[in-house]
Order: sequence, then structure tokens, then C-alpha cells
Amino acid sequence: MARTWTSQVDTYMAQTTEGPVSMYLDMGAARVAPLASHPVGVIVVIPMKAPRPDGLRAREECQPLFALEDALEQALAPLDLIFVGHAVGQGTTDLYFYGPESTSEAAVVDVVRGAQGSYFATVRLTRDPEWRAYRDWLYPDGHSQHFMANRQLLAFMKKNGDLHDVPRTIDHRCEFQSAHAAEQAARALASRGFAVEPPCPHDKPHAPWRLDFTRKDRLDDGQADAVTAEILELVEPHGGTYDGWGCEVQTRRPWF
Repeated sequence: MARTWTSQVDTYMAQTTEGPVSMYLDMGAARVAPLASHPVGVIVVIPMKAPRPDGLRAREECQPLFALEDALEQALAPLDLIFVGHAVGQGTTDLYFYGPESTSEAAVVDVVRGAQGSYFATVRLTRDPEWRAYRDWLYPDGHSQHFMANRQLLAFMKKNGDLHDVPRTIDHRCEFQSAHAAEQAARALASRGFAVEPPCPHDKPHAPWRLDFTRKDRLDDGQADAVTAEILELVEPHGGTYDGWGCEVQTRRPWF
């Protein structure tokens, strides 16, 4: 079965109690998940040969494991298994597929053994008609989605010559259910040095009030994510939703 959605592949890092996990997934699948035709979850677990101390891939294993992933995705496609992503951490690479009701563990194991090369993979089948593994584990939470959007915006700005280390005024917006909530968040943001405009009525029924604010910041060395995390910490207790940031591209350094 061909994908019934347009693929939108992305990555992010998740932190768990066992250590960091590198997620790679097709975000586009969220538009159709779950597929009633593919209720069986298939996980192919590939132990790394020499993981890093933090459980992630060492540089030397990246290319062999990427090649193995591609080989397994192609080999399992005739079984109507759809690849939706992987999780890398704690010394393993876990590949996630969804298959039809007729998916046979023996058939999957046979294909995996024929393609695994010098690695020794194991296979787990689960009934997952709600696609919980994809939606609750692989798919990023709200904070991670903000950081992913930051990475995409910073890459776009870099292509346009932006000097991320040049401080500049950055515009931000949050949305709220009430003027009172927006005013409480405004006070919290002002205490952190943000210049905050008065709350304004908004044209979104689910968030009828908006709050616009600015602050001068840099964007290099993870500062974009740090500022995002700071804003979320300040507005979420008041039910606020962060709508993101924007600024002018800085291609020249100040002369003074």
C-alpha cells in the first residue's frame, strides 16, 4: 500500500528518565493516523555494536545503521508495512512500522533476518489500532514542536545570510482564553525584561485574546530554544499558547 499522505520527515531530541532519545519520524502521518487498514504495530529492534556512553549512535555506526534502515524499509514494503519513524537511544535503534491485520510475525522475522547483515535484530508485533506508538511516543510534544519550528526558521534565516550572534529585537505573540489571563502573563513577561503591549481582542474563537511582546536577544548557541522555553514557562501557567516569534534578518554587524 502506498502512503496516503505527503511525507514530512523531521527529527528532534527527547529526554527520558533512561537518557536522551533521538527521534526521526514522518510528521505527515499525523494527518491520517490511525489507518484502520493497518492496525498492527511492528517494531524492529536493532542493538548497536558500540553505542556512545549516553546510549546514542557513535559516529562510526551512523552510516551502516542508516543503510540498514533503508534496506529494511524496502525489504518490508512488499509485506505492506509502512515505516513511520525510529527512536534511537539506550543502545538500540527501534524502527516503527504499521501493517495490515494479516501481518505475520514469522514473515517479518524472515525478511529482517535476510536484510540485517552483521546486525542481530529482533521483531515485536503488537495490536495498535489507535497508533499509540506513533502518536504517544514518536510524535513530539508541544515544547519539542516549538524547538523543531525554531530549527527550521533559523535554517531559513541562515540561508538568507543571518548572523545569529547579532542581538536584535524579536517579536513574540501568545494567545489566551481571557483578558485576565493575558494580563497575568504580561506581568510575568515584563518581570523578565520583555516589552509587553496591552492585551488585545483576537479573531480566534478558541483564543479570543492575544499578547504581543518583544525583547532584544541573540539567536546563536541555543538561545532561540532558551528564550522559547522561558516564554513557555511564563505563559503556560496562565493557559497561554505561544504562537512563535519573528524578526528581521541581520546580515551586518553594528559598526559601533
